[in-house]
Amino acid sequence: MIGAASGMGLATAQTLFASGYSVALLDLAQPAIDAAIKTFAPSSTGNKAWGKPCDVSDSASLEAYFAETSDKLGGDIYGLAHCAGILGQLGPVHEQAWSDIERIGESHVRV
Repeated sequence: MIGAASGMGLATAQTLFASGYSVALLDLAQPAIDAAIKTFAPSSTGNKAWGKPCDVSDSASLEAYFAETSDKLGGDIYGLAHCAGILGQLGPVHEQAWSDIERIGESHVRV
């Protein structure tokens, strides 16, 4: 679950978890992920909730995250939900640095 530390991403992860699925939370900051993990009740069905920070604009980091997720949750990854969004500087688009525009695009379409 990309963007899982709050909002739509966390709500989606909680719904999937309540339905019996194991979920992996991906976001940028470990403290936010830790707080989100605490919202998951212990499971009687054996499903797990796990998370760790990852920058989806970094391919190597993302590949390592998926490999570790498979190990932590004990199996293959069968789904991915992208609920993250990042902002650049607020203001007219033509005044934005191209590197900021690329970073926003990378985070939204890389995975």
